[in-house]
Amino acid sequence: MNEILKIIPNEHGWIILPNGNSIKIGKNVIIGPNVTFGNFIVIGDTVTIGNSVLIGDCTKIGSGVVIRDFVKIGHGVKIRNCVSIGNGVTIGNGTTLSVNTHVGNGETIKNFVTI
Repeated sequence: MNEILKIIPNEHGWIILPNGNSIKIGKNVIIGPNVTFGNFIVIGDTVTIGNSVLIGDCTKIGSGVVIRDFVKIGHGVKIRNCVSIGNGVTIGNGTTLSVNTHVGNGETIKNFVTI
């Protein structure tokens, strides 16, 4: 059975999760089951996040991004608008994915890389 979580942001637009972490979520965002959020995550509009995704602290996800299942995103990652990330991808800390980037299934991107 799917559980629906009612989300109410504070006066600054941040949502405080049960674990104490803070995230900002745009409009029309779909979040799959078993997603783990770090602290200070910003998610743009019209983003889809698949099942069992791990998102590290201080990560920014632009609008129109699709993140498939079993993806691991490090700390301080910047994912620009209209990026597609395939199943089982690992993205290292401090990495930037530029607009319209596509990362294929199972790829690993090391720390502090700009694509």
